[in-house]
Amino acid sequence: MHVMYTVYFDFNLRKKICFKKMGIIIRNATKKEKKFIIDNIVNIYAKKDELQSFYEKNKDISETSIKYLLEIEKIKSDEVRELIIASFGLLKSGFVFNNIDYIKQIVNKLVIIEVDSSKFLELGIKDEKKFISNILSLNEIYESPLLNKNVPMKKDYSFILEDNPLDKTDKYFIHGLMLSFIFNYSKVKYKTIKEVTTTNGFLLNLEKFINSLDINGISKFIDIIDLLFCDYTMMQNAIISNITIVESLIIREKEDIEKAFVLKGGLILKKFLSPSSNNAVSSLLKFTYDIRSDIVHGNYEKILKDLNTLNQKTKATKKFVEGTNGTIDKKAEAYKIAFTISTLISRSVIKYWIENKNDIEYMKNN
Repeated sequence: MHVMYTVYFDFNLRKKICFKKMGIIIRNATKKEKKFIIDNIVNIYAKKDELQSFYEKNKDISETSIKYLLEIEKIKSDEVRELIIASFGLLKSGFVFNNIDYIKQIVNKLVIIEVDSSKFLELGIKDEKKFISNILSLNEIYESPLLNKNVPMKKDYSFILEDNPLDKTDKYFIHGLMLSFIFNYSKVKYKTIKEVTTTNGFLLNLEKFINSLDINGISKFIDIIDLLFCDYTMMQNAIISNITIVESLIIREKEDIEKAFVLKGGLILKKFLSPSSNNAVSSLLKFTYDIRSDIVHGNYEKILKDLNTLNQKTKATKKFVEGTNGTIDKKAEAYKIAFTISTLISRSVIKYWIENKNDIEYMKNN
């Protein structure tokens, strides 16, 4: 079964992107699809004055009040009543109508993501929307500077895939059109909530990379991005997952894991760091792996000893972790440093894997 999702790119997609082995196609919306959306938007927009008028008259009453319900019942047209119900809460929350020409500009850059659901099931993917969100969010790793101690939040695009503006039977159809195109939040100017941050270059490189993977490589890719974008409530679990990602990609079975993590991980991480940080890399990676081992084996007393050892290292090491300490207790400080470094190394290895797959495979096997 094929399912379609819509997103917005703030650029013209150069060509159709196909992740063949995953059953994903990313393409520009067709003229017919754009016309369908515009026609439905124009139909709603024609009722703009009625929607605005109802809101102005009743903006001081609650949507849960009897008075509101009585006012709604006075609306004779079923269509207008449905539109008022969908729009009233948005207007009350501070949303305003977009200009119709601006709406058409947005629709003109809509992108369709087609998914072969049966292929997803074969690959063991149970949450289509979250997986697509993870694929799109990889751009944050690929495009943003990796040497950033304030690690960017992982973007979750799942919610923008909930509605389908191409399916009039979708229960979110009208609300989706309003929230994604017709209205804009007056205090935060954005093009559309469907906007995804990405680039042609990233999508083309990702296409080339994914299509070069065999079935085992595809499975590994799915496992890795699932670990990367998992929502953890504790830094300890994120540290373990980040290091697991690195182990999976560059460390072979029966290898001295800690030694390989420091040496191989260091080689990759140094490619993305300034030369002044190179002296700190080995110490930081060793510390991070030690914290991971302390967590896994429940050796919590050793965490403070490892932190003390790190704090006695070079000025370069102290400068690199500057800003991660001083405001929390020592154990939390150790976790925060290990979380930051493990996140940087996992992001670095994934980025390098996408750009240099053969080098990563050679590194793993040697």
